[in-house]
Amino acid sequence: MVGAIIAFISVCFNTFLFVVLLRNPRHRHSHLVYLMFLAIADIFLSGAYILLFPVNLYMDYFASELLAAAWWSYMRIMITISHVFISTSAFLICAAAFERYITISKIACQFARHHRLIIIGACTVIAVIAKGPMYFEVEVVPNANCTGVTSLTAIPSEFSESEPYKTMYKVSM
Repeated sequence: MVGAIIAFISVCFNTFLFVVLLRNPRHRHSHLVYLMFLAIADIFLSGAYILLFPVNLYMDYFASELLAAAWWSYMRIMITISHVFISTSAFLICAAAFERYITISKIACQFARHHRLIIIGACTVIAVIAKGPMYFEVEVVPNANCTGVTSLTAIPSEFSESEPYKTMYKVSM
């Protein structure tokens, strides 16, 4: 319950921050553009948290087959989205810190200023490449001899156990 409340507050405050930064044209072309996209990433991350953890607990607690059907239908994509945006957030923080470093040290600061959106896009693309395949790591299958909310279960997919995926992603990522 506490985690859901904190995640909901995170969605509200990050939405507020995004709107405030978006409405002022000066912020869209300053170093705060990283913060604006970090707020978007946190909105998706908090939303994924709400859909994954509390819904799963409520599904079990109330023995709700409706919640179970919904949860199992979106579980794979929400786990993938959460991991993509965790990575995106980390890359955006690194990009903002690197830009701050080159600005302070007077090293080619014009490069970062003119290419912020490209850097943000690259952070997102790298995160999708690194974490996107997680969607294919798990399969939702019927749970033998079980009914109700336990009628489905998640197992590792054949794809996740095959080479070169197993070596390249599971071991190195």
